[in-house]
Amino acid sequence: MSPYSNNKIKRWRGKNSPSLPIKYFIFLLILPLLLIQFTLGYNLLDNNLSVYFNAYSNFLDLENSFPYSLNILDTSIFNKTFYFLFTNGKLEFPAKNWKLTGFYYSEYTFEINDSTLNLLKKIINKNSISVGESYNILANLEGYSVFGGMLSKKINLERLDILLNFKVLYGIDLQKGKLSGIFSRLDEESYQFNLNLEYSYNKNLLYKRNDLIPGRGFGLSFDLDIFLKLNPRLLITISLIDLYGIIFWKDVPFTEATANSNREYYDEYGNIVFQPLISGYEGYRDFKMSIPQKAIFSLSYLNYPFLINLSFRIIKSFYLYELEIVFLLSKDNFPLILKHPNNISWRDYIDSIRFVIFGDQNNSLNFLLSLSQKL
Repeated sequence: MSPYSNNKIKRWRGKNSPSLPIKYFIFLLILPLLLIQFTLGYNLLDNNLSVYFNAYSNFLDLENSFPYSLNILDTSIFNKTFYFLFTNGKLEFPAKNWKLTGFYYSEYTFEINDSTLNLLKKIINKNSISVGESYNILANLEGYSVFGGMLSKKINLERLDILLNFKVLYGIDLQKGKLSGIFSRLDEESYQFNLNLEYSYNKNLLYKRNDLIPGRGFGLSFDLDIFLKLNPRLLITISLIDLYGIIFWKDVPFTEATANSNREYYDEYGNIVFQPLISGYEGYRDFKMSIPQKAIFSLSYLNYPFLINLSFRIIKSFYLYELEIVFLLSKDNFPLILKHPNNISWRDYIDSIRFVIFGDQNNSLNFLLSLSQKL
């Protein structure tokens, strides 16, 4: 069954089309690469994998459990054909074994196949496409941003803690696009292409749409965290994020378009008819989106002056493993860490040197070294 309903459609062809030349089909592919290059300084075309983690935490007093805490986490994961960006800012109000959290949350993924990536390399590097070269185009962009509230319940057992999280979501942004087709060079002067675009959005990144009214999203999600303390220094953590999550979007703008170089055909009278280079339609529709599930499995060992954490993350079909070694510069906070081993905020709260090794399923490795000092 299609996730779409209540379609409100306006068709356009030829001269009635919005200004959507062929270069904007390619722009859909290049945009995420440019954002990565100029905002994070990362060249997606020259590296297999890079990971960027940045966490800011202000836990007022973990020992005495002050009434609230504020923390922000940004995570980006890249490889040659996969890009994942996650941002989470939240304000927490704990009370005994309950916690109420207000948050902002965004998650965007971008995937392309190798053939499309090779074409982009030539376009960005301004290299010519050789006669006879053909490319199968496939790119997917999917993401959303939400505000919401979360109610958490902690269940304490002898060596096991279980944290149940129920989230209510209000959607403020949606990006869901797919570009597919073929692109080839026939001779020195002509190209052949057949490209199809399906694009749902709250903000159109391809062209200006004058009648654009952003859609609204309402949803819910459920998380499960399990903390198993094997002994005072050894901890196993299992986090199932968005174990069940769904957002219902109302009146979401969308565009479906086709660009085809084969414009000639014969009508029923034998006359040659030229189709427009670009044709399609746009409108509004209701949209049901399932939130991708994510899982994190980690093993932590605490023995002053070292904190060692080995984790395995799964995001869609992509997985990442991480070995983290923290060297404590001060022993003052070590009893606090042992008391709260399942709280990751101490990584930036304490005086420490942090070394991280990242890898993926292709055995590509990257390293991160950071110094954290309490002001």
